[in-house]
Amino acid sequence: MKKQPPPQKSYKAKKAVQKIAKQGRLGLEPNARELERLMAMFSAGKYSEAESIALAMTKSFPRFGVGWKALGAVLHEQCRGKEALLAKQKAVTLLPQDAEAHSNLGFSYRDSGQLTEAETHCRRALDINPHYAEAHGNLGLVLWDQGRLIEAEASCRRAIEIMPSLVNAYNNLGNILFDQGRLSEAETSYRQALALRPDFIDASNNLGITLLEQGLILEAEDVYRHTLEIKPDYADAYNFLGNCLLAQGRMKEAEASYRHALELKPEYVSAYYNLGNILCDFNCWDQAVDAYRKSLDFDPAKMGLKASVWLAVIYYLEGNLDLSGNMLQTAQPIMDVTSVSYKDSTAYYHYLNKLITWHKQTSSSYPQSVNREVLYTIGESHSISSHGTIVYYHGREMQCEAQWIAGCKQWHLGNDKQNKYKYKFELIMRQLPAQSTILLLIGEIDCRPDEGILKAWKKTPEKSLDEIAMKTAQTYMGYVSKSASHYGHRLIIGGVPATYVDLCTVAVEDVEPFIRLIKIFNVFLQELALTAELDFLDIYTLTDSGEGVSNGKWHIDGYHLFPDAIEEAFSKYLITAAK
Repeated sequence: MKKQPPPQKSYKAKKAVQKIAKQGRLGLEPNARELERLMAMFSAGKYSEAESIALAMTKSFPRFGVGWKALGAVLHEQCRGKEALLAKQKAVTLLPQDAEAHSNLGFSYRDSGQLTEAETHCRRALDINPHYAEAHGNLGLVLWDQGRLIEAEASCRRAIEIMPSLVNAYNNLGNILFDQGRLSEAETSYRQALALRPDFIDASNNLGITLLEQGLILEAEDVYRHTLEIKPDYADAYNFLGNCLLAQGRMKEAEASYRHALELKPEYVSAYYNLGNILCDFNCWDQAVDAYRKSLDFDPAKMGLKASVWLAVIYYLEGNLDLSGNMLQTAQPIMDVTSVSYKDSTAYYHYLNKLITWHKQTSSSYPQSVNREVLYTIGESHSISSHGTIVYYHGREMQCEAQWIAGCKQWHLGNDKQNKYKYKFELIMRQLPAQSTILLLIGEIDCRPDEGILKAWKKTPEKSLDEIAMKTAQTYMGYVSKSASHYGHRLIIGGVPATYVDLCTVAVEDVEPFIRLIKIFNVFLQELALTAELDFLDIYTLTDSGEGVSNGKWHIDGYHLFPDAIEEAFSKYLITAAK
C-alpha cells in the first residue's frame, strides 16, 4: 500500500509578507520585522518558536488574517490537526477572498476526513484564483479520497500544467494512475517527481511499488536499497524491500526485512499484514493469525479489511466456519473499496461468502478425519472449496485437505526462476508425510481472459496459442513431477474447469481464443499426465456444456466450483493412467 502524500506547505511565509499590502487593512497589524522573524522560524523548521510568534501575533492583532494563516500552518506542521483546523477556519473568516486560505482549510478538512467540506473550500479557492496550482493539486487529492479517479487525475494534471515544478503533484498523479491500474504511466509520473527532487522519499517508495507491480522486481529492489541509503531508518522502504525479496523467493530475507520495518515502526500496519502473508507461506498459521490481528487492530478501516479476509481463509481451512463468517462480517466494508490493490482480497471475500452459505444451506460440516486417508489438494483458490470433501479414489475413502498457495499459476512453477510460489510448493512437498497422494488444482489462473497464457500470446504474436499453452503445461508437469518423485508422493493432475465468466466482459476478439485455450490446455495436461503415468481428474468435461463454456451445474461463482464438484469428478471423470 502506498504511503499517503505528505501535506503540501499550507503557508508560504515569504509570500505572506509580500502580500500584506494587497490584502487590505482589517485592523492594526504587526510590523514587517515581526513577520520576517516568523517567516525565518517557519522556513528553518523551528515550529515551536514560530508558534510562539504566531500566537502572540493573533493575540495582539486578532483581526489580522495572515497571522491566523501562519498559526494554522505552524500547527499543521506539528500534526496538531484540530488546532490547525480552527486557526485556518478563523483565517478564512477574516480573509474570505484569499484563495490560499481556502485551499489550506480544504487540506485540513481532508486530513480530518471531512471530504465534502474539503472539496467545497478547494473549489472556492479556484473560484477566486483559477490558476492556483496548489489548490488544483489539493482538490485532486480530495477527489482521489472519494474514489473519483478521473476527476482527480484532471485536477492534478491541471496543477502540473500551471506549475510544472510542483513536485508533489507528480507524486499524487502517480498514485491516482496506479489506482486505475495504469502502471507504466504512474511509473513515468513518479520518475518526473524524482527528476525534480532526487531525495523525494515518498516518490521513490511509490516508484518501487509500481515497478514491483509490473514484475520489474530487481529494478524495484534497487530503488528501495537506494532509498535506504538516503534514509537508513525508513520503515516503509524495509517493508517494500521485503516484498521484492518475497517475489524472488528469498523468503528468510523478506521476513527479516518486514521485522526490521516493525522494529523501526512498532505499529506499522502494512508490515504486520505482509509479515502475516509470509508466515502463511511458511505454513506458520498461528503466527500469521497474530500478525493479521495486529494489522486489523491498528487499522480496521484499511489494511485491516484485507487482513480480515485472509483470517477468514485461515479459519475456513481450520474448519471453523462460524469464525470465518465473523471475519467476513468484519471485512464487509471491503465491498465498497475501488482500489485495484484490494482486487484479490475482494474476490476472496465473495468466494468465501458463497462457500459458507453453501455449507449452511446443505447443513454440511467437515467430517472428522479419524482413520480416513488424506488427499492433499494443492492449489490456489480452487483448492479451498475441496477442503474437507470426502472422495473415493481407487476404492479408498479419502478426505481432501487443502494446501493453499494464493495466486499460484502453472507458469510460476514451470519457469526457471525461484519465486515465492515455488518456495511454498517445495515446503509443502517436504512437510507432507512420505508417499502422500496429492491432487494438483493449478492452472485456472493461467487460462483467464485477462492474464496468463492469453496475455503472453498477445505479447509474442510470432508464437501460436497452442505453442505457448503446450510449453506452459510441459514445464509445469516437468517441475511438479520431479518435485513429487523426490519425496515419493503420487500426483493426480487436476484439469481446468470450463469457463463460467460472463463473455460479455471479454473483448470480442478474445472470446474464441479464450474458450479454445481452456479446451486445448486440458488436452495437453491430460496427455502429459497419462504419459507420465499419472491419473488425470477431468474437471473440464464435468463442467463443459458441450460448447466450451460451463454448464452452470458446478460453478459457485465465475471461477470456482462448489465443494461437491470434486466428489462428482472423482466418481465419474477420473482418467486412470495405464500401468
